[in-house]
Amino acid sequence: MEAIEEVVVVDSLSEASELWKQYCRDELLYDSWGIRLRFSESEVTRPHFLKARFTDGTIGVLPLQWNESRSRYEFFGGVYMEGSSVLPHDKKKKKKRALYDRTP
Repeated sequence: MEAIEEVVVVDSLSEASELWKQYCRDELLYDSWGIRLRFSESEVTRPHFLKARFTDGTIGVLPLQWNESRSRYEFFGGVYMEGSSVLPHDKKKKKKRALYDRTP
């Protein structure tokens, strides 16, 4: 498993937007920040992105939101978004596992 040096919670929508635009590959409709934002706004939610710096210097982002009505964390944009994962996509899945272990 990859070692994480630091995890920061990003709860500002503007900072979350910048992280999304920097790290998300824009291949699917559901990869669009605008689409995710609209779905997120359909319920009472707030961003809860986990930004991790790994010991090798790379950055990983787990884009979550807190859903008030369901009292749970879920991927940003809601449960119906396809392709939700750690950003940027981690082919070996070691960083993904390390970040998932840090989820609330």
